[in-house]
Amino acid sequence: GGEPIGETHFKNKIRNLFPGMPQKPVHRGDSWTVTRRFSQPVYGGEVTATAVYTYTVGDETVKSGRECVQIDGTYTVEVEGKVVRDGVEYDLALEGDGRQTVYFSEDLRMFVRLDEDSRLSGDAVNEGLGRKTTIDERRERTVILTF
Repeated sequence: GGEPIGETHFKNKIRNLFPGMPQKPVHRGDSWTVTRRFSQPVYGGEVTATAVYTYTVGDETVKSGRECVQIDGTYTVEVEGKVVRDGVEYDLALEGDGRQTVYFSEDLRMFVRLDEDSRLSGDAVNEGLGRKTTIDERRERTVILTF
């Protein structure tokens, strides 16, 4: 079920899958912060998400059969906007946080793995109709790129 994934949604998913890189060289123990904000149509409405990520360079390790640098991250996210379900418009307000561990292969010059756990919660409300839906989503995922 659900709506097909549109081009904007797909591009945002790919762009936000792995961390934004810092503007300067980093070394073990260095940290940087990336803020991402995007809007996209969803369920007959539009939502805007703002996420703030902080990453820290960790140790070298082997993942997916390659020598990698481990990068640990934490983030917070806020989502707001309007969605339409069964012809009824709702105001959406969600907050969340998460942790990511990503692995960067220096020989490939790209990320090869992401481990993430996250939480997103809040409400979808239509005050005029007295309707409220509470959302509490927890997710764990691993993405492995192989070549």
